[in-house]
Amino acid sequence: CSDEDALSAWQEWTADYGFASIDEKTRDLMPLVHSNLKRAGAEYAWPKQLEHRGHLCQFVNRDRIRVMADVVGLLADAGIPCMALKGAALILAYYEELGLRPMGDFDILVPTEQGERALALLQEHQWKLCEMMAEKEAEIATDAMPGVNLVNHADDKCDLHWHIFHDCCFPDADLVFWDQATSLKCHGQRVWLLSPTDMLLHTCVHGSMRNGAPVTRWIPDVVTIIKTSGSQIDWERLLEEARARSFIYILQHAFQAMDEVLEVAIPEGFRVRLADSPVALRERLEYSVRRRDKNYKFTLIGRWCQLSRYYPERGFCWKVLNFPSFLNTVWHVRRYRDLVPYLFKVGFLYGWRHLS
Repeated sequence: CSDEDALSAWQEWTADYGFASIDEKTRDLMPLVHSNLKRAGAEYAWPKQLEHRGHLCQFVNRDRIRVMADVVGLLADAGIPCMALKGAALILAYYEELGLRPMGDFDILVPTEQGERALALLQEHQWKLCEMMAEKEAEIATDAMPGVNLVNHADDKCDLHWHIFHDCCFPDADLVFWDQATSLKCHGQRVWLLSPTDMLLHTCVHGSMRNGAPVTRWIPDVVTIIKTSGSQIDWERLLEEARARSFIYILQHAFQAMDEVLEVAIPEGFRVRLADSPVALRERLEYSVRRRDKNYKFTLIGRWCQLSRYYPERGFCWKVLNFPSFLNTVWHVRRYRDLVPYLFKVGFLYGWRHLS
């Protein structure tokens, strides 16, 4: 939309709300709003509050980026390459200013085969598993989960990943992303980044998860990626990677949501091919669950979709026969007879979360 339309919408919205009534997640969007309002050169509500929010975001981000660089340097000294993900990567490569996009923690990715070694090294240097992870430390495995949440003595938070997508934890799942990666220097350390194509896919998929973040945050991220690096995006490869990982339905909903609120320069040929792409029933079921439950990947439909991504060439009957052994592996259940009680436990917890 035009600057005039955006300014009119802002004035209409601020007429109904006071700054104090805005929830914390919505305030996280205010630094970018403030920057766009200044660029439009018009008078606007809450100038001091918005400016303060932007300065605070810049201060916090500068500190978190510095801590991330220290972690990257520590792992690099041990021969472990690091890739920045999510907020840190967006801030370093796509947003014009450090304070335009807040981040609550920083996310780094290491090669899958280096995951356990990287975790052990960070634990040796005063990084600890968060309380919830610490209770399940024995169950941590690179073939069953994408990574772990860590915290240090200064309460800095780091998400250490060995897989990019929560849904794709199979061997070699991320090799193509490492092959396409670019890099830059951050506080003297080489930090790897997803290519613009893969960054776009990752942002759309992560935005579809119910994780406490506002549903709108991923939209300005996607728009910023396209505006900044649109010419470098391989739209055909984006479709191929989404199809290979059963993310077509997610992309369809993501671009439909953007079209409802913004005008984004997306090739028409891509739009047509995306809309015409077939979608499996399990993709639709998984999407409905992931929109409701941030722990969807631990549900039966989440695990079934995981198995299907592990073995895309296998038939339905083979998957049904091998599903119990797959559950045994990812749930760390040693004996088949213990699987049924565990299923009841998972079902009870799922029902409790949705009824309480």
